[in-house]
Amino acid sequence: MAIFRESKLSVRDLELWSENPRFPAEYFGKTEPELIDYIVSIPIYKIKEFAKEIVQDFDMPIFEKLAIFDGEGENITVEGNRRLTVYKLLVKPELCSDLTIQEYFHQLKRSISITSDFKIDCVLSDNKKEILRYVNRKHLNNNNEARWGTIEQFNAKFRWIDDPEKLDNFKINLQIIIRNLSIPKESKNRILGRGFVTTLFRIMNSRTAASHFQLVFNDDHELISGKENFHSSLIVIINDILEGKEYKEKKFSRLNAQEVEEYLKSITILSSYSEEEVQDEEIEDLFREDSKPNTGKSSGTRAEEKNDHDILRPEMPDESEDGSSKNTIFTPGTSGAHPAKPKPNKKSTDRKYLIRKECKLVINQPKINNIYIELQRDLLLDDSSRSVPNAVSVLFRVFLECSVDFYAEKKHGHIFKKDITLSQKLHWVVAKLKDAGHNSKIFTHIEKVVTSGRENSVFSIQRFNDYVHDGKLEAGPNDLKKKWDILEGFFEVLWGDLN
Repeated sequence: MAIFRESKLSVRDLELWSENPRFPAEYFGKTEPELIDYIVSIPIYKIKEFAKEIVQDFDMPIFEKLAIFDGEGENITVEGNRRLTVYKLLVKPELCSDLTIQEYFHQLKRSISITSDFKIDCVLSDNKKEILRYVNRKHLNNNNEARWGTIEQFNAKFRWIDDPEKLDNFKINLQIIIRNLSIPKESKNRILGRGFVTTLFRIMNSRTAASHFQLVFNDDHELISGKENFHSSLIVIINDILEGKEYKEKKFSRLNAQEVEEYLKSITILSSYSEEEVQDEEIEDLFREDSKPNTGKSSGTRAEEKNDHDILRPEMPDESEDGSSKNTIFTPGTSGAHPAKPKPNKKSTDRKYLIRKECKLVINQPKINNIYIELQRDLLLDDSSRSVPNAVSVLFRVFLECSVDFYAEKKHGHIFKKDITLSQKLHWVVAKLKDAGHNSKIFTHIEKVVTSGRENSVFSIQRFNDYVHDGKLEAGPNDLKKKWDILEGFFEVLWGDLN
């Protein structure tokens, strides 16, 4: 054992190994910043994800020691260059020339205390052959470990669901999922409010629900389900709780594990469909929150009209004998009595102003707030002679750009350069909101708008620019309202994140 030593070395005293197999030959002898730029540029190295994990577990002992060769008067990191890169960027984000990476690490650094004196556990040797033998035990022989298979990984992940620290992550994720369900906003607020949310978590935060829906946390710490009918089943559960239903003459808050399992199994989904399947050439078809189900009878099922306080749910047959809801969603295009999948109605554009009165944004910047109020209350956008679509189209674009500019500066201290386009700004802001933990699905629609190659589409950013710069193009009132409907969710997340 005299060949190897163990010690703690400061970040400032450790060097990356330019001859590491991770680097191409042309990087031999390159400077530290050049090596760091290369490492962060390779997607499979997942430096951002790795850094996030290190910060989250910063109070834990380092699991893997760095392997250091110190036989030539320097501490060369033969094993652990990715990890060392993360620590060096946490100490000094400016070591990377990528401004986005710099800002990401500045954001992470705020939650921990780290300097160049931070010490890392290391295994050292002045014999290069021996230290490489130590490294090969991991990379070539896998340290004789039997890696976890799918079953072991699933067991580990879903068992963490009731861990005290993981519980908060679970609750946040479930709230995000519910906020993105195609149900009325009033129902979302009620189920996540006092009197209901405790019952919901009692059912969903259980080994029974985790197993039934195959709930796990993925590598990005997002809650995902292995069951295609998860969202449909969740809608039924929410509805049953809000309506005060009982299962076997017991309130949901009083069900034991076995009864919860029986209840979940009683929600029968014959065939589900996802939101992604309901698409058309027009992007606004993806927005379904305010849509109403088609009424009328079809193939023996009854369609129910709901008021604003009821939750939208698939068409329901009669309840089962034990009082639980038996929800059935039929597959389109099948034979027999299965009805075709109803196509959701589009959002109404009959309103007189650009912004729906139900949209409540809290904007703590006077000018932007005034623009928001003008677009929601003052500037008419109807079919009358007093309508001002050209003024609305220009001010709408101003509102969008001012919002993203304010977010970047206020939240991240970043000021966009003058030659940055609106599309580039939106990409930057969306990336920041995702890094903040917002579910990526929230941004599906804004990303479609930003990246749309259909320049003539009313939903493209290019059309937005043409409203301002094209002397011949006039915006249509309904087109502008549809454009707002697409962007409304983005604005809610952006200003909600600021607040």
